[in-house]
Amino acid sequence: MTDRILALIDSSPYAESVCRHAAWIASRLGTGIDLVHVIPKDAAGGSDDYTGTLRLGARTALLQKLAAIDAERAKLAKDRGQALLEDARAVLDQDGIADVREKLRQGELVEAVAELEREARAVVIGKRGEGTVALAEGLPETEARQIERSIRIAYSWGRADERRQTSAILRGLMAE
Repeated sequence: MTDRILALIDSSPYAESVCRHAAWIASRLGTGIDLVHVIPKDAAGGSDDYTGTLRLGARTALLQKLAAIDAERAKLAKDRGQALLEDARAVLDQDGIADVREKLRQGELVEAVAELEREARAVVIGKRGEGTVALAEGLPETEARQIERSIRIAYSWGRADERRQTSAILRGLMAE
């Protein structure tokens, strides 16, 4: 374990709050932040295999066009992820955090958290992610349970006005 804070962001309205809370915790602990965006497998492209569906009379040119569309979709997902990381870094810069490492990952959120949290002192994640059918409590129940089981310390934030929760959590982190 390192003393870094792992902050997971996406394009949801909670991303800025995740950055602000991670910066607040990092500034009090004197540590850096690992800023991570996970590109879902389905957005990364290459998931569609048309070879079995295009038979009789299908042309090679059509398969090549479909492959090109998949490649463009993957490139756009990567470019979008990089833009999200840049925007998040700007928020952290505003909050005076200079020690920031950006990571762009492909795969599933739960798998990324399980792998990356081993290196983190704390994990900060938004209450609801982009495209999530949100429950009243936040993350989808199955995802929330998997994350809770896989990580040592996690904080799920709503909007930026929830700093009182952060104070209590920070006292617990500093006691470790």
